Amino acid sequence: MAGTEIFLHKNTVAEMQSMSATEKSELASGALAGVLLHGYYTYGDTPGSIIYRLNPAAGAEDEGSVFNVDTLKLEHKFVNCDMAYYGLQPAINTEVVADRNTKVINAALQKARKVTITNPGEYWFRGNRGGENGSYYRYVDPNLGTMWGQVGDGDGQPGGILIPSDRIFEMQNAVTLKMRGTFMQAYNLITLWNAENITIRGGKIVGDLDYHHRADGTNDGGEWGYGVFVQGCKNILIENLDISKLWADGIYIGVDVFNNYQRSENITFRNVKLHHNRRQGLSICGGKKLFFENCDFTDTAGTAPQAGVDLELDVPNAKLEDALFLNCNFSRNEIGVRTVDKTDNYINVKFFDCIFEDNRTCHYDSYTANGVYFTRCRFSYHPTYFYALELYGAKNHEFKDCKLYNAVKTASRILSPEKIYRCSDILFDNIIIELKRGFDGLLDFRNAQNITLRNSRIESIILQGAHRIIFTDGGENFNIIGNTFRETGPVLDLYRITGFNFNDNKVINMIFGVGVFKTNVKQFEICNNHISGNCYQSGTGTPAFLLGGPGTAFGKIEGNTLTFKKIFPSIGTNDDYGPGLYREYGNTSDNIVIAGNKTYGFSNTNAFQFNAGSTNLSVSYLNQEATPIYKGLVKQAAFESTILTTDATDLTSAVTLVNDLKGKINSIITGQKAVGQMEM
Repeated sequence: MAGTEIFLHKNTVAEMQSMSATEKSELASGALAGVLLHGYYTYGDTPGSIIYRLNPAAGAEDEGSVFNVDTLKLEHKFVNCDMAYYGLQPAINTEVVADRNTKVINAALQKARKVTITNPGEYWFRGNRGGENGSYYRYVDPNLGTMWGQVGDGDGQPGGILIPSDRIFEMQNAVTLKMRGTFMQAYNLITLWNAENITIRGGKIVGDLDYHHRADGTNDGGEWGYGVFVQGCKNILIENLDISKLWADGIYIGVDVFNNYQRSENITFRNVKLHHNRRQGLSICGGKKLFFENCDFTDTAGTAPQAGVDLELDVPNAKLEDALFLNCNFSRNEIGVRTVDKTDNYINVKFFDCIFEDNRTCHYDSYTANGVYFTRCRFSYHPTYFYALELYGAKNHEFKDCKLYNAVKTASRILSPEKIYRCSDILFDNIIIELKRGFDGLLDFRNAQNITLRNSRIESIILQGAHRIIFTDGGENFNIIGNTFRETGPVLDLYRITGFNFNDNKVINMIFGVGVFKTNVKQFEICNNHISGNCYQSGTGTPAFLLGGPGTAFGKIEGNTLTFKKIFPSIGTNDDYGPGLYREYGNTSDNIVIAGNKTYGFSNTNAFQFNAGSTNLSVSYLNQEATPIYKGLVKQAAFESTILTTDATDLTSAVTLVNDLKGKINSIITGQKAVGQMEM
């Protein structure tokens, strides 16, 4: 009763629908103000009693807000609606119940600003379009041709739950929405389409991955069944939600292909778990200002690419801009995170404090993506695969304060002979790499440009032998600055590179040589490095820097310190030390300056070694512990004695002095010609 109004009391919906003719008449005449309903199926099974009033203008019956009793229309206008008022049924997996549950959830979302499911249990509902036998809605896009529709079945009705703008859809943690099985290529369990200001909170969503087939075991294939599908939306919050077992992706975020490719914008996911989905945990195919906090993307398996997160702009005109992943977990997928885009699209995707663990192929790979940044992320060790990070034609990638245990690869992405994209502008800053196995090319940079490794630490925690750390085959502008390398194989193995700086590094207890210049290494600096225990375990007598191939030119080796003995206890036992700082062996170099280096503990004859064919070389007197034969002009002839002729006092003594000076000069010239320092 409200004030002096008189209401008809009914315990259940069935009682209300079967009221007597007298009761109907009293409602129609206004003698009764309405019906006070105390339950849906049984007395008290709703959160409280609610009032239905007569409203001839109410819409169609929806089994919750509007009921038809003969010619009467009874309506309760919900602001906040618990689905118990619509008689949502748990635990029953039949076609009738699944279809009804889907229908009434949609009906409540059309009427109430907030819809909740508070009663615990599994609620079966429909994800596919067209009912039990299935149907597909197709549309024709002028750029893409025939496409699967992901938002309706042709008459505006979604195959699943469609949430309109300005809504909150909330489930208690013990609530599960479970999809009734289908055999179809595509479905959406929940669709957000060209809408804004929506919150989805709590509960679980489970797809039909375990039973996606007809009775005979067949299905229509495909890979487009989604848990939550977000298309062209704004201001969306999804939190505390668990999504699993989807035929494709737990969540898909994309552009609205029906509305000028409008991007989804200001989308936040917090404490969301996406696991055991077939294709991806999350796919992002366009969007702006996307934020993911404390989310798990795990255990993806079934059909390629099987990534925890796939940022792939595979629709024309789709763009991605500004995505942030904070404190997220990418584990036990085929690939942790995958990015695919065009290099001229700057996407600005950032990962802070994220964990990548036990992914089966690699933790991260990128195909021509531009603008991806990792800070304080950990990429765990995997015993079976080689590369933790694979970059193909990637641009503007940064890894700061991260920890790695497996290798890194950069390579060109070749789309055609005319379209070859090189990796460029890659920064590794203050990273830690601990080697648990041998990697022949830990940092494998092929045909890359503008690569920087700085302020980082790379060390073996088991004996590695002569495995390479930094390998290049083609490229320009590499900067290896301020790092520490301990008990690794050769730090540098260089082929065909122009512009290389190896400065201010500490190289401790090297197992093999520090650097091997194989072919065409040009315009390089090796300056202000501290190197100890070079080649303590190789047994090959390799120097710190070895010219192992032709074409080395235009370099400076300056201010380095090389110590004969190991400066810390090592994990190796062989004390066969290398022969010094720089050696050419059978190859020659051109325009090399060596100055201000210190070589402690080496014999004078092996601190620096050059070949007769090298040209324009200079070794400064400031180098310590180099013999006179390697000071000043390189490859000078045998030692010439001092001119002992007395000073000239008259014409005769002057002629004698000039003749002695001429002889001495000719002797020097003859010696320099003999060793190739002057042309014959």
